[in-house]
Amino acid sequence: QKNPYLIYTGIADAEFNFYRNQISFSAVSPKPFLSPIASSSALSYSYDYKGTIIENGKKVFHIQVIPRFKNEALFYGSIFIEDSTWSVKSVDLNFNESVMVNCSSLKLIQNYNHINENIYLPSRRELYYDIYNGHFNIIGNTRVNHSNYDLSPITDKKIFNSEIRKYNVDAFDKEEIYWKEKRPLILKKNEIELINEYDSLTTLYSSAPYLKKIDSAFNKITFLGFLFEGLGRKNSFKGTELRFTGLINQIVPLGVGGYRHRIGGYFNKEFKNNYLLETDGQIDYGFNNNDLKGKVGIGLTYVPLKFVRTFLRFGDYYDLINQNASYTSVLSRSNYARTQKASIAQRMEIFNGLYAEATFSFQKQIAINNLKLADYSFLAFGNKKGKEDIEALNTPKNFNDYKKTEIALSLKYRFKQKYYIKQNKKIITEAKYPILALKYRRGLPNILNSEVDFEYLELSISDYLRIPQLGYSNWKVSLGTFTNKNNLRILEHKYFRGSDNLLFSDPLGSFQLMGYQFDTRNEFFQANYMHHFEGAVLNKVPLINKLKLQLAAGAGTLLIKDQNFAHFEAFAGLERNFTIRLWGDVLPFRIGGYMVTADNNLDKTAFNFKIGFDFYDSSTKKWNY
Repeated sequence: QKNPYLIYTGIADAEFNFYRNQISFSAVSPKPFLSPIASSSALSYSYDYKGTIIENGKKVFHIQVIPRFKNEALFYGSIFIEDSTWSVKSVDLNFNESVMVNCSSLKLIQNYNHINENIYLPSRRELYYDIYNGHFNIIGNTRVNHSNYDLSPITDKKIFNSEIRKYNVDAFDKEEIYWKEKRPLILKKNEIELINEYDSLTTLYSSAPYLKKIDSAFNKITFLGFLFEGLGRKNSFKGTELRFTGLINQIVPLGVGGYRHRIGGYFNKEFKNNYLLETDGQIDYGFNNNDLKGKVGIGLTYVPLKFVRTFLRFGDYYDLINQNASYTSVLSRSNYARTQKASIAQRMEIFNGLYAEATFSFQKQIAINNLKLADYSFLAFGNKKGKEDIEALNTPKNFNDYKKTEIALSLKYRFKQKYYIKQNKKIITEAKYPILALKYRRGLPNILNSEVDFEYLELSISDYLRIPQLGYSNWKVSLGTFTNKNNLRILEHKYFRGSDNLLFSDPLGSFQLMGYQFDTRNEFFQANYMHHFEGAVLNKVPLINKLKLQLAAGAGTLLIKDQNFAHFEAFAGLERNFTIRLWGDVLPFRIGGYMVTADNNLDKTAFNFKIGFDFYDSSTKKWNY
């Protein structure tokens, strides 16, 4: 597991090349920093001449760098420029604290050496930083020395492929004598003591007494743990972990048919060869209808470098018809049917960047219109005059029970995917190109008495696009159709997420003012786009920039052929980022307020205000949308 306090472990983390306009350092900020010598730097920086230094008989100018905007991703400090060549000799720069996610301060010192003619390359870079984790202020320091540059290397072209770096098998088992010979720096006494202490902790963390303590803490039963986390058993020596859900999560007051009590859990085992056995399941009982339901799944990952996994699942449970339903629809009974299911899924990476998952399933779909509904559902949906469409949400779909045998294939391709292999695991890096996805479903007639006969095809493409100094965009375009509808049931239609009152839902897969639910059995086209300016506008407005507000805007459209439905909407709003430090974890989140307008050929033009919440994903170093 990567140490969260080591923000720079190599050039793959960040390349501090100030001759480029943008310097990305995702470990500290999702927004790239503008170089003080970028082509457009005069718009964002002011400069102050601080004097001249004579070095090796040449003049070196000391220039102070001053950011014009306090909340932008900029530097402040000093750069040193050689008179005759106008080359950067060194930089002593601080990163603007207001845009960093986890660092409270960060300074970079980078020196350059004259290599050849007018070529100056870094000889030393050093980072000084502070991280406050909610309890302690962590002080960090990283130093890198560069030497023996080869300006005309002769290399095999095959070396430069999708694997960005490689670790030797014994890379993490080297003795101290190895590092003494390789390390270019002479460490101070306290640094050697820290290394020895870290090595001792590493040994301790893998020792039997420590693992027993970790297991004991996981297995310990407490009142609050029983309520929220549940009960568990862990054995680090065998690589096993078992847990049942806590009492609070077992209580489902708004379940199908009324109150249900649900017990869920999982059992996992990781083998020494990195094979992974995963199981999960749940069982729930409804008191209003005296019905017992449940499902279980078991899977094995047995080729970790190719993500090869086989997963079995079976059960008898109430399932969502629209898996991406609005919150209103999730509570309504019209979005549920009883499913009896058995399936097997095979997942793997076919070649670098192309992932596939094939699923074969047999299901029996049963209507729930014979269930007793809970009283709360009539209060929520049935007592609103003139709201027939809302009342219909609580009426279960009425259909004849049927059997379905289906094969499904999902393909995803990440163009020019970069990766590295570490300790027999393939680790994928950030995608820099659009991601292409294909979904195919085929309802097979007559096989295992299957009563359906249909084919569905959907193609989508999505991308994350950063625009220098103007923020970033997310977009997704999808189109799909049923190429065969010989026997297509209503549960197999293509469903779209409905809109929620007041809540701004993920704009890349939903719409804000489109009604409760739409579905189709024919062609559709959907496009969604959202751009976050990340303060590119408001950070430059005096007084307003102190509020740290950010502009955001986007749009979306949905075309459904069989309903002659054309919907378009646009929105704009203000966002603000916040950070909570809780139990040593840094939790960045964002709150936004948006005005939305929409028009379609079924309703009048509408305007509404929505509130949205988004969270920062520390693993991908991105916001969810």
